[in-house]
Amino acid sequence: DNGVSGKLSALARDAKQPIAKRQSAVKVLGLMGENPVALNALVAIIGDPNTDPAIREAGRIAIRGEEYIQLLQAHLALLNQSLSKLDAAGQAALHLANLSSPIKEVQLLTLKWAQDQKAANKLKHESPIVAGAAALLTDGNAEVRMKALDLLSTFLVAADAKAILAAYPGETDVAVRQKMLAVLGALGNPEAIPVTVAALKDANETVAVAAAEALGRLATNVRAAVAAKTITAEVAKALGDGLLEYGRTPDKGGRHFGAFSAMAKVADEPFGPVFAGQLGSADVKVRLQAVVGIRN
Repeated sequence: DNGVSGKLSALARDAKQPIAKRQSAVKVLGLMGENPVALNALVAIIGDPNTDPAIREAGRIAIRGEEYIQLLQAHLALLNQSLSKLDAAGQAALHLANLSSPIKEVQLLTLKWAQDQKAANKLKHESPIVAGAAALLTDGNAEVRMKALDLLSTFLVAADAKAILAAYPGETDVAVRQKMLAVLGALGNPEAIPVTVAALKDANETVAVAAAEALGRLATNVRAAVAAKTITAEVAKALGDGLLEYGRTPDKGGRHFGAFSAMAKVADEPFGPVFAGQLGSADVKVRLQAVVGIRN
């Protein structure tokens, strides 16, 4: 029962007790099924950096695997039941605590909860939980980073580009880099142009293609952005130079469409010869963008 769980939890966290005795208490907590007190105790033990590493590892072992996932789902179900009794600030605080968990499954389930709330129009961009998701863009787990991007992309707020741009240079996962570029393109923030132009030279071809496609969206208002001084003429030139260089490289599998779409929108004079050279492209979409570029 809850009383036993509480005593076991206290024993497990009592630094004066022998390690073996504390490890046994943790093991028993892991055998207590869907008891919310036991689950909360285990999550707290694992997440406390001041707890002895041997005890934290015992906690991880105690709740590892599918049984643990079921426990977490039950745990979040209990949290959701209590949400009706909390105001918006209380809900945000409760779920922010989950986002800061060191356990991937807790973070993923919490992000899923946030997306469900967004779908039901119950989560606003101004909510602290969205800022918490943005902070996960540098999380150690690629799956968590991807889900955080998914949540941010449902809002399409240009300011979110700053968090993605800050995280991009350190991103090592190819799929996450692709997703970041796709979201940057969708957000339409001109501040993303330098990073996206640089990504045209990514060693991974699929990432380079994603960058070209993102630039195809970012380039839509590049002239207006220069006129409004949202971006400098130097940034616009870097965009043109990057696209020009990419457009001159051999087309791999007809994937130049994104680059030529962006070039057609920018329509810098030096693009003319490249457009002319693509009028005979085997890709009808590239030929069309070449015609649009020459016209513009």
